Amino acid sequence: MTVAAALVAAAYARQETRGCHWREDFPLADERWLGHLLGGIGPDGMVTEAWEHL
Repeated sequence: MTVAAALVAAAYARQETRGCHWREDFPLADERWLGHLLGGIGPDGMVTEAWEHL
């Protein structure tokens, strides 16, 4: 459940289509999203997100 929650949160946050990540509401790649969305679990057990630009 924890990993699934982190994957869904990351997919929802990335508002573009790139590679095998495809979103009907954002059908095109966007160069502003060129980087890594890092997910984790905070000390309170909540999913955390951080963005790392390339």
